[in-house]
Amino acid sequence: MMTDLTWWLHKLDEKGITHTLHPCNPLQDLGLFANTSTSWGIGIIIRDHWASFQLSPIWKVASRNICWLKTVAVELLTYFLEEMGLQHCWLLIHTDNQGTIAVPPTVCPMDSDRLSSDPAISDGPSRQSVGSLSESVGIHQN
Repeated sequence: MMTDLTWWLHKLDEKGITHTLHPCNPLQDLGLFANTSTSWGIGIIIRDHWASFQLSPIWKVASRNICWLKTVAVELLTYFLEEMGLQHCWLLIHTDNQGTIAVPPTVCPMDSDRLSSDPAISDGPSRQSVGSLSESVGIHQN
């Protein structure tokens, strides 16, 4: 956490950096679903299209768990949305990843394998402003 705070301190201290704030558009339900299984992998649905990613047999190391995997699923979904050209929108994602969203880091640690929360990764030019609201759905609905 201190590393992130130090990064932000330096970033916010830079001169001449601006970012346009866009008004929040209405929430859209585009049929976005993300689900994971530690025994198989990741499944993503966007409207009538789907993608699946099977896990490598060596995916699970000490710093990776189901919370990490669910975060990877949401991260992959955002990459698909960026490729579709979506930006400045607020989207509903149907998922059972409440652990990724709401559980404190002490319960769902992701220390060395963080994704977009790592400033070094999320600093790229391709990051679009796509907001999301995740709706927790039961395992049999997802």
